[in-house]
Amino acid sequence: MAHAGWSVFAGEAIAVAEALPQVSVDISWCGFDNVGAPIATLGVNRVMSGCDLTPNVPVVLAAVRTLGVSEEDEAMVMGGAANEILKLNLQ
Repeated sequence: MAHAGWSVFAGEAIAVAEALPQVSVDISWCGFDNVGAPIATLGVNRVMSGCDLTPNVPVVLAAVRTLGVSEEDEAMVMGGAANEILKLNLQ
């Protein structure tokens, strides 16, 4: 789900993803205050970073790093989950 419902509908996006295991969320445009909830609720295997503007990548990375997740979890959110979900086969 794009932008994890944005900041306004983040709770609803998480509820949909909880109810439907085939739904994953992208946390770009989610806002610093809404980045942790999808990761804590759904796990890093169903949360990914996506962006339509490359200047947003450092912002999303900074938001994820404020959570204090492990390097492995950060790597999943910043590309690993997308690689697995979308079957990109990137190394």
